[in-house]
Amino acid sequence: MKPAIKTRIIVLAWLLFSVISVHGISGQTPGIKIAAAEIWAPGLWSEVKVEISGGSGLGPCRFVQSFPEGFYVQPLNSEGCDMFFIDNTLNIVWTGLPAVKSFTVSYDVMPEKSISGPISLEGTFYYVRGSGNRSSIQLPVISVLVNASGTGKSAPTSDAVPQKSDQINRPPVQTSPKSQESGFVFRVQVLTSSSKFTEHELKNRLGVSFRESVTIVQQGAIYKYQVGSYASTESAGVLLKKLKEEGITEAFIVAYLNGEQITLERARSGGR
Repeated sequence: MKPAIKTRIIVLAWLLFSVISVHGISGQTPGIKIAAAEIWAPGLWSEVKVEISGGSGLGPCRFVQSFPEGFYVQPLNSEGCDMFFIDNTLNIVWTGLPAVKSFTVSYDVMPEKSISGPISLEGTFYYVRGSGNRSSIQLPVISVLVNASGTGKSAPTSDAVPQKSDQINRPPVQTSPKSQESGFVFRVQVLTSSSKFTEHELKNRLGVSFRESVTIVQQGAIYKYQVGSYASTESAGVLLKKLKEEGITEAFIVAYLNGEQITLERARSGGR
């Protein structure tokens, strides 16, 4: 083969590799940004938009955003994802991102009427790509002022308005057979959803894998997904730490006594 032809082949191969690298690999790193009003009015709903781009085809993804005590979240445009709010944390979960260049989901946020002053919001976007590699994007802190000078919408009358975490964690109306164990039982709750998933679907949705058993607790139209079953908070805490290190930052320990959910404080006091 002539040197000139060989050189051309090498150059063409390098150019082809560069095109694949730019469009195939970097295209798998999504971009995410949040748009919200700078001032939120107490007692009124303000819209927040989350735009995601460049993540077409990515596997299970999850956006997590924490709010101070006294804030409520109401899903608006949640097509293609599962959105829920519990323990002051918003979770938006996708089994796979839409095959489009960019898309937007949105939700309303309402501070209680007694709240005023500046707040800082942080968010993390977790995603799985390739052969199960887990990555995350930490969003810049967003500063919002809660002030009577802000504008917003009147509170919705829909039954879907989220409740406070202490109301959400009432003893369940219906539980799976595993929750009927006697004595104290401690589990780690990893997800709350209006959809019922198999254990395989749950792991895909969270983007993690674990060997511990999964218990599904139903409360009305809501399903709580709990992992493991332990006789002490210390043992459950080991699993909790592991799951949080893998990105499930909203996970928390739940306690049961003879099949009835109780507070951790009551469990620590011996059930009294």
